[in-house]
Amino acid sequence: MEPTIFELIKDITPDAIKILGPAIITAIVAYKISKAQSELKLKEIEKTQQFKAREHLFIYYKERQKQLAQDFAKLSDSLEHDLGLVAGLTDTRADENSELIKTMAQYTQMYSAIMPIEIDITVRDMEKNGLTGIPDFEKLQSYQDKISHLATEKTFQTLQKNILIILEAYRFLQLCNQQLLQKQMEKTFHNYF
Repeated sequence: MEPTIFELIKDITPDAIKILGPAIITAIVAYKISKAQSELKLKEIEKTQQFKAREHLFIYYKERQKQLAQDFAKLSDSLEHDLGLVAGLTDTRADENSELIKTMAQYTQMYSAIMPIEIDITVRDMEKNGLTGIPDFEKLQSYQDKISHLATEKTFQTLQKNILIILEAYRFLQLCNQQLLQKQMEKTFHNYF
């Protein structure tokens, strides 16, 4: 290398370092800050989305609880009314009583076919939310078994027993859903308690 070029490089190098050094350091610091801000923003978005998902689940359980209460009230009114009607018939109208009991027995069988689906949903949700260790979980499963094995005789006593089991199971289903609602509320709003 020629001495003039070497001298020129020797003179330019400190100036270049003085100019490029701070620019490189600034670029590295800006990159690190930008990366940290991006990660922070991603965490913030993740927390927001997690809160929204929990909030949606909370609303779902709340609406389900409301629907279960309405369904129970309708079912209770209907079955209790019909059961009272059957009980009120006298022996002089035994044929009507027999036909009404058969119709009511079919009606209760229809409800007993739907109930296991509702119980399955609640059992699954209780499992997902870690509520399997509580006694209510086992009791809910026992209602599922009771509903699946309702007596099929078409007598007033059997009808009365089946209706009481269905109403009891539905009421207990509401209680278990209330526990799910409380668990979801704790998960959703735990930072605010």
